[in-house]
Amino acid sequence: MKLKFVFTLIFLAAVSILHSQTYPVPDILYYKFNSGGTTTPNYAVPGQGNNPAPLLGGLTNGMTGQFDSALVGAGASSTTAYVNTGWNMNFGTSSWTISTWINNIPATGTNYLFGNDITTSFRCFTNGAAGAGNITLRGLNATVFPNINVTSVLPGANVIHFVYDSVSTTLKVYVNGAFQSSTLMPALNLTAAVVFKVGGYGTAAGLGQGWLMDEFRVYKRALDTAEISATWNNPLPHTVTGVSQQNNHVPEVYSLSQNYPNPFNPATTINYSIPVASNVVLKVYDLMGREVETIYSGYQVAGNYQAVFKAANIASGFYTYRLTAGSFTETKKMLLVK
Repeated sequence: MKLKFVFTLIFLAAVSILHSQTYPVPDILYYKFNSGGTTTPNYAVPGQGNNPAPLLGGLTNGMTGQFDSALVGAGASSTTAYVNTGWNMNFGTSSWTISTWINNIPATGTNYLFGNDITTSFRCFTNGAAGAGNITLRGLNATVFPNINVTSVLPGANVIHFVYDSVSTTLKVYVNGAFQSSTLMPALNLTAAVVFKVGGYGTAAGLGQGWLMDEFRVYKRALDTAEISATWNNPLPHTVTGVSQQNNHVPEVYSLSQNYPNPFNPATTINYSIPVASNVVLKVYDLMGREVETIYSGYQVAGNYQAVFKAANIASGFYTYRLTAGSFTETKKMLLVK
């Protein structure tokens, strides 16, 4: 009995600890386009290619990006206008992820967002064969790299993830953190002999006049759904604080408490209760209904829970948070004051 009591105390102490997950910066390229001037730092660790990377042919850092400024198109040929990454694609047969935020791109006209040399013909373009309002990721031909179409993303603003898993040889597409499609691919081997271009491809039409790109990220690994959901609308690195079970008392009803403190800066606590084991989703939205952050998404046993929402990277204002557990849904409002 004494040993059982000790194990019980250890268990209760363990579940009361707040767990957190830190998502790192990419390992190949990470451009925030926030430096001004005619270069942009590569925040990737360890990173590859030029640091900083030159913006050529009239491309600039400016206007409104996903978080601050963005890469602004010049409407010129990719021969001269592109971000010179200095990186020759060296994925080989490994997994990889490429993501970017795009905005202000018309649903007509074929221009190139990024790409490599003609040998691999790895490129991403707007409209055209993709259809109005869509973009396509394409390789050398349909045999070695079937077209990957991303639908209804123009004119934006949207964040697109392309995720290739070398184990399952599937290429998945996510838009604004949500899964859109999955395509079974041949086993890919992507290695190029020339510089990978952002804002252009080969000699084709590059980023159009006033078109915007931001948060360009390249990883030599396949991001999973949880990491994409947690990071698509956050600058990196990003730490998500998880949810802790507060005690072993099983509540009788579902409930979502008002956050405290409220108003808050920069963190606030949210308590909720679920009387039966459920799939639980706790999310934060702005007043336009746009998702700001997923605090928790997963299966939880019955109990009382506490979550901490950290808002260091979002602007002051009113936000809502919504709990969905089984058939229960409740939303409350909170105020961030910086």
